[in-house]
Amino acid sequence: MALKVYLSLLFGVLITAIAEASNIAISGGPGQGSHFAVAASLGEELVRRGHNVTAIISGEAIATSTEKRYSNLFHFAITNRRISEEEVKEKVDFLARAAVSGNFWGELMKNMETMQEELYKDCDALLIDDDFVNSLVDANLDLLIIDPYFGCQNLLPVILKKPVIFTIPTHLEEYLGSSFGSPINAAIHPSFGSGFPRRMTFWQRLRNFIQINIIPSFVAMQSKGLQEYLSSRNISPVSSSEIFSRAELFLVNMDFAVEFPLPISPNVIPVGGITTKPAKQLEQNLEEFVQSSGEDGVIIFSMGSYATFMKEELIQDFVTAFSRLRQKVIWKSTRDLPEGTDQTKIKTMHWLPQNDLLGHSKTKLIIYQGGNNGFYETVYHGVPSVVIPLLMDQYDVASRTVHHGMGVELDYHTLNADKIEDAMRTVLRNSSYKENAARISSMYGHRTMRPVEKAAFWVEHVIQYGGTHLKSVAVELTWYQYHQIDIILSLAIILAIIFAILFFVFRLTARLICNVFRRNIKADAKKTD
Repeated sequence: MALKVYLSLLFGVLITAIAEASNIAISGGPGQGSHFAVAASLGEELVRRGHNVTAIISGEAIATSTEKRYSNLFHFAITNRRISEEEVKEKVDFLARAAVSGNFWGELMKNMETMQEELYKDCDALLIDDDFVNSLVDANLDLLIIDPYFGCQNLLPVILKKPVIFTIPTHLEEYLGSSFGSPINAAIHPSFGSGFPRRMTFWQRLRNFIQINIIPSFVAMQSKGLQEYLSSRNISPVSSSEIFSRAELFLVNMDFAVEFPLPISPNVIPVGGITTKPAKQLEQNLEEFVQSSGEDGVIIFSMGSYATFMKEELIQDFVTAFSRLRQKVIWKSTRDLPEGTDQTKIKTMHWLPQNDLLGHSKTKLIIYQGGNNGFYETVYHGVPSVVIPLLMDQYDVASRTVHHGMGVELDYHTLNADKIEDAMRTVLRNSSYKENAARISSMYGHRTMRPVEKAAFWVEHVIQYGGTHLKSVAVELTWYQYHQIDIILSLAIILAIIFAILFFVFRLTARLICNVFRRNIKADAKKTD
């Protein structure tokens, strides 16, 4: 009897779990890199909660679907976009070359035509291919979770007529913020990629005003490119504001433990550090190298794909600077080090278990380019840093690192061995950097849910209740209504009418008084005569 009751209860739990499981699609760009890492971390948590997750990836990243860490978690919807490994590498390398050139935006402008062609091919594979679209229809999706930085995917909710949540893998970019209904004030909100401090000078606020209100952002330019694509394919245009207004929610990879304060609407949920997690045990050979550093510890050095195009002279500068310190170095690089480099002191690896190294007790410092995921991993583990930004939000990461006293910033284009050494010694010798990193880490960790759990909670909230109750009416207003130009003009007109009436009344009164005064003078003059 007891067994029957147990089996009945177990069957009921299973039925309930099946009934509550939802079909969710995630899209984080082509299917590789830091953007996909954010989407995949959320997807993994949703799978853990019993949902069915489909990862939308480009055919150019088809290898992702066979990686063990993903193939056991997700179903995959793969576009028919097929390019060789060399072409994939060239796309990644182009951005890296542009970043280290010192003229990132100039390089983008020079290659705009090629980039537009690539965008059109990606969009065709994603939106025009009936087989691919039908595979998403057959998945019977309840919700789409999309990274808006890649343009074409933003149209999938429109085509599939499904609710959408947008995940922002960086802090809140002003164009997106205003599209979500969050007020953006150029006086207090440093523009995306500016690297401005929390309290700006007059000239910084002037530049900030121009960058926010006049110069189109990267996302705005991409949205324009999407509109041009729709026109070229004779598809009814859908404005970016209309796309974003359809969203139920926005999950933003930022946290106010380290971000500069700014007002956000209720449908913008901060989930900064969505990829953070406890460190795992290092592989034996790497653990042995770390342990061999003794009390001096190790320094992590990772510049991502940008390291591929580091000049030989700069590589030598880093080797020279590292050789002057007692710490050992773990360097993410595919390049050969200069002849004569002490291989027992500097270990190069094509891929780093960066999160696990940051969580190791012997890690004293990280030198990196300031990627947002890496930033939150350093915050999570409380490791001080030297940030060498190259593009976009990396400058903002550097600004926040310096503001909180967690590290220092270096200019990539003026680096030499002495500057690198001085920066490392400053952070290693001044205990305040380690203390501030530990304090911020403690504050960041003071929460009831991990960021990825918070993100998953809100996804389930939207599935159950929708997100309409969280939306700001600001997204429904025209620009002149939002800035109350119509109210100001109406009040100005009313005041003008009142002043005009008062003016004419005063003028008429003055004339009457003057006429009476003149008549009295004439009457007095006649009496005198």
